[in-house]
Amino acid sequence: MTRNTREMACTTDDVFRVLANGWLYPAWVVGASRMRDVDESWPEPGAQLHHSVGVWPALLDDTTEVLEWDPPRHRAPCAWLADG
Repeated sequence: MTRNTREMACTTDDVFRVLANGWLYPAWVVGASRMRDVDESWPEPGAQLHHSVGVWPALLDDTTEVLEWDPPRHRAPCAWLADG
């Protein structure tokens, strides 16, 4: 599994507010090119993002599911699983 880190001048709450808005997924995930749908229950565990990866005409439909969401209490407060 790849791990990326970035230092940011914002609060933890600011970061999780962005992560909680599933429609912003392509803005912070490399390769995600568009959103197709976001489950109403996002970011609760079991909720899914329906997005596409790649560049037209080679777009692949993909989903990402929330496995864990408990910011900011855990050392790793969220866990997601992408199909692609």
